Amino acid sequence: MECTAGDFGCEVLLNLEFYWSQFVLWLTGAWQYLAAAVPLLDRIVSVVSAIVNKLFELLGRHLQPLATLATTTFAIVKWYQSRESAQFKRLQEMLRTQDSRRPYAAAVISGT
Repeated sequence: MECTAGDFGCEVLLNLEFYWSQFVLWLTGAWQYLAAAVPLLDRIVSVVSAIVNKLFELLGRHLQPLATLATTTFAIVKWYQSRESAQFKRLQEMLRTQDSRRPYAAAVISGT
């Protein structure tokens, strides 16, 4: 295809044709590479699958006790945090009411 001067559409089509042919060549090379690597990829997938299956088989017997332990631990941690928070709030209130006679007490409590 011959393009005349100022024919922008013709230039774009020529460039697209070039890039398309380059893409097809790259795709053909990639396909040939992957076709050679498929047995290796198949072996890798089967080994990983066997490892994951053994892990789930091993974990399957202990999954219920582990889930129970995890949820119990989470509940204890949350209870402890709420207990600490409530105690800290009570301490702040106590300090505000008892130390009102000291002028620096409010600054100490507020952190300034």
